Amino acid sequence: MLVAAPITAWIMRRFVKRTKSAASSAMEETSALSTAVMESLDGVKIVKIENREADEQARVAEVVGRRLSHLIAGSNAKAMAAPATDTVMTLVMAAILAFAGWRALHGTMEISRLLAFITALAFGSQALRFLANYQTILTEGLAAASRLFAALDVEPEIRDAPGAAAIGRSEGALRLQDVRFAYGPDAPALDGVTLEARAGQTVALVGPSGGGKTTILNLIPRFYDVDGGAITLDGRDIRTVTLTSLRNQIALVTQEPFLFDDTIRANIAYSRPDARRPRSRRPPGRRRRTTSSWRSPGGMTRRWGRPARACRVASASASLSPAPS
Repeated sequence: MLVAAPITAWIMRRFVKRTKSAASSAMEETSALSTAVMESLDGVKIVKIENREADEQARVAEVVGRRLSHLIAGSNAKAMAAPATDTVMTLVMAAILAFAGWRALHGTMEISRLLAFITALAFGSQALRFLANYQTILTEGLAAASRLFAALDVEPEIRDAPGAAAIGRSEGALRLQDVRFAYGPDAPALDGVTLEARAGQTVALVGPSGGGKTTILNLIPRFYDVDGGAITLDGRDIRTVTLTSLRNQIALVTQEPFLFDDTIRANIAYSRPDARRPRSRRPPGRRRRTTSSWRSPGGMTRRWGRPARACRVASASASLSPAPS
């Protein structure tokens, strides 16, 4: 055993490295595959209008092939671990039997002691076989855990400042004072922007693509923080209030509305979970007019399903938000 254990440990270490490398690479390719598929689905109109279906299929197939090769390499490493350990133990057993036979010929080895030692060695080899199998499985789990914890350990860049205070319902007076922001060292988006939206006032940002309209809207709920200047709400710098209370003042309908795979009622009431049943039974809106979304079978309890209605549902959800109107 003193001879077999170091050899077996060395062999297992090699297989563990191969298994870990294959598992990590397979997970990376799985992520790449998910990205490729989602990009193809999200950009399906562009793919079709440019007649690039075959290219996208080839791109996904290439990622699938790389992932499959890593999976096969990992499976081969797992499959070879136990046989390699068995081979070492068999060679050790053969050496022991040869040595015991040589001693028996010279009358210095008792059969009972030899049988006891061989029995112990057999049990030890079985334990090493189980260890070799579980070691490769454990290695895969550790590789997955390392990727998971790497994601969980990422600290958010935008967080509450020390001493940040919660605010109640605001009046809605918003001001940008000499705001500067850049997405990178060479990508300035805003430079000295100043504007004001008084409480109750409707303001539209109009300009060419890339002019900074979306950037301004992303700075108000602090999806990003300004590089210079300040954004104030009712005269208070938004960086000095808690993110939760700040975002409670905002209702958002994005350019491409996103809805969850749930009922119309659940999507409308997403901004106000407490209003899911008591306040969203009727079609929302000041005029309370009935639309096809509510007249159709199932009404608000059915799944929304059709992108054409996404904007209406998202707008209804925003109108139910606790943000000042």
